[in-house]
Amino acid sequence: MGYLLLGIESLTCSFLFVGVAVACIARLGGRGRRLVLATVVILLPFAFYMALTTLDAIVEIHYRVAAGWFWPAVVLTVPYLVGAMVILNRGLTRDPVEAHPVAASWPRGKLALALAVGLMLHAMTFSNLDANVQQNLATVRAEATVLALSVAPARLPDQDNAAVVYQQAFDAIGWEFRGGPMKRWPRVWHDAAKAVSDDTQPEFDFKNPELGTFLEERAGELALIRKAAVMPGCFFDRDYGRPTFDMLLTELQDLRTAAELLAIHARWSAEHDDVKTALVDISAIYGIARHAGSEPTLVSLLVSSSIDRMADGTLAAVLQKKHPSADELAQLQIDSSVSYQRMVGRALRMEEAFLLNSFAGLDEMDVRTLTQMTNELAAFAYSHLGPLYRVFLLNNDVAGSRETMRAFRALAAKPYAQFRSDVQELEYKLRQSPPGIVMGLMTPSIGPTIETAFRADAQRRLAQAALAMHRYFTMHGKFPDQTDALSPEFIALVPRDPYNDQPIQLKKTANGWILYSVGPNMTDEGGERDEHQEKVWLDGDLTFEYVEPQTPSEGKPTENP
Repeated sequence: MGYLLLGIESLTCSFLFVGVAVACIARLGGRGRRLVLATVVILLPFAFYMALTTLDAIVEIHYRVAAGWFWPAVVLTVPYLVGAMVILNRGLTRDPVEAHPVAASWPRGKLALALAVGLMLHAMTFSNLDANVQQNLATVRAEATVLALSVAPARLPDQDNAAVVYQQAFDAIGWEFRGGPMKRWPRVWHDAAKAVSDDTQPEFDFKNPELGTFLEERAGELALIRKAAVMPGCFFDRDYGRPTFDMLLTELQDLRTAAELLAIHARWSAEHDDVKTALVDISAIYGIARHAGSEPTLVSLLVSSSIDRMADGTLAAVLQKKHPSADELAQLQIDSSVSYQRMVGRALRMEEAFLLNSFAGLDEMDVRTLTQMTNELAAFAYSHLGPLYRVFLLNNDVAGSRETMRAFRALAAKPYAQFRSDVQELEYKLRQSPPGIVMGLMTPSIGPTIETAFRADAQRRLAQAALAMHRYFTMHGKFPDQTDALSPEFIALVPRDPYNDQPIQLKKTANGWILYSVGPNMTDEGGERDEHQEKVWLDGDLTFEYVEPQTPSEGKPTENP
């Protein structure tokens, strides 16, 4: 009702404006002069209505956002143009009795007074609509807080909180630990870090004496990181009561670097035949991944999954050195309760809380923050056209964000086959008609993040099955022919492939075996994977491959008993 009243008032004020102007122009001499001036007057409101119509068309056609105001703007523009032409024609028609244009006798003062009153009422109606929207935003802010607190990790006493111990390690390492690569650390560190983080990097010599010296200097920090990684809970101090996109998550980079330190130390230990210590380090890396994933954000999930992949790669490399003993394998634990699919559901709730709280606090944000949140065009609209955005677009953005985030949460909880078909349909729908400016910019990144969660679950389950394979070997002196032999003595249940809900597959090779998941294409390719790492999302299986260690004397595969 308020928007209908706003439209009626806008047309009324426009007609009064034209009437006042024509009444003044009619008193001027020269028919041509009067006609030109009157035409200019008519074009002023018309230009305003056309600008609104064009702006909405750009939003709907170029940005594909269903703002919903194009046809209302057209409805205002056309009646205005028709009505203004009628007023112009009537006002400039010569009065046969007075011999001057009819509008010359119109009461200019009364018309101007009516225009002033109309503009005041129009401004009050707009202000009331804006105030109503801002009042509703208080409810939106409260909703964001409830959402955030529903998935926020529980606060812990300091003695039980791994974050306290991690912080001690970070502080001990020093200021160069913050914000990315440690420029003051030796070159050997950077080369080793690349090797453990990216398996496409060239081979690195983990026996390098300079690396050993560096790791000895970091022994105290490594001990603190190991201590923290085995603790059950981790809570870095965050104000989840006021969730925002610019919430600082600096500890995530610190945790990743801590995992790199452990991975390098594990590889160095394995090269010096200390497999027990290497497996302790790998267990700690899995613990760091679990702690990073306890932060309910999409960024945390991505960091956690990357740390998990680092642990998987390090484990595979260490197992190539020799068969670990039962005592050595006892040092390694891979938490089977970790589920990236559950993580992404929590993270999407927090992202929805970020969105809603950001809408509620648009007036408090500076242009730089707005640009980081959306893009320069949207930031300009928010910062310079705030009331117009709130009254005409904000409700659409808020409702669209709620609907879209909930749709993605529902998809993330589905089995992969159903998720894959449904997410393609949803993303196509959102590309054709995004439910708001902000969601139109965000949605391309959500689907791939959910894909990352499925892949991370598959890789972790492969690692769990690989660990059970080696435990079987310590008992029987050989590896099993089928994964069924692993349960329940060496693993409670054979992990299931999240891509097809079937048990993880085992394939024997000439020099070892391959555990594999069918991967995102859901096609069993017998453990074959694409050579290009970046294409693993589309082609090939996801694998954990084991090749028998080379004997020092013969340089050939060791025979299984």
